[in-house]
Amino acid sequence: MRTEEGADTGMPGKKLLVVDDDPSVLKFVAKVAASMEYDLVSCGDGLDALLAFGDGSSIDALVTDIKMPGVTGFQLAQSLREKRPELPVLFISGYFEAAEVPEELGAVPGTHLLAKPFSPQKLGQALLLLFASAGLP
Repeated sequence: MRTEEGADTGMPGKKLLVVDDDPSVLKFVAKVAASMEYDLVSCGDGLDALLAFGDGSSIDALVTDIKMPGVTGFQLAQSLREKRPELPVLFISGYFEAAEVPEELGAVPGTHLLAKPFSPQKLGQALLLLFASAGLP
């Protein structure tokens, strides 16, 4: 969707779990998500994200960095998908190509990769595509 100003709008009320060990990336994603009317839970590492996810019933999608100390983005996504196999996941990274997403994660509809750095518009488009490809309203 687009506003009159041409900015992408999201899906109001959808909740994103955003995980990145770089506070500036968390702040940037939070700003874009808020402008698109998403609700946001942000975490600075995979362990905090596992706790924040809980049973997963209130989280609509995961946006995660790949390379993080401790629990990586791939490990996090795999753990969360054990609870919610259909969970849409947007990997964000400056170090990986789409071909490097593990097969068991990439085979699930609603799995995408966005290379850093990215613009607010690219992030907005990626979020809209994430929900559309997962078949979520």
